[in-house]
Amino acid sequence: SIRASGELGRQQREVLEAVRRWPGLTSLELGARMEINRWAVARRLPELETAGKVRREGTRVVNGRRHTQWWPA
Repeated sequence: SIRASGELGRQQREVLEAVRRWPGLTSLELGARMEINRWAVARRLPELETAGKVRREGTRVVNGRRHTQWWPA
């Protein structure tokens, strides 16, 4: 499983680092900057939000659709 392999924790650390490096980006933009699948980023962000490490604030239109912006908590 992703949890047993340590992959979950690694992905969470990488996404948190990316949000700190590029505050205010959307999951789509973070995935592009990190060069990983945007859905992996989108799955980790709510987990990090529950842990109190990131927060949602604002939206931005990207590729014609409105996306949530993510910030360090």
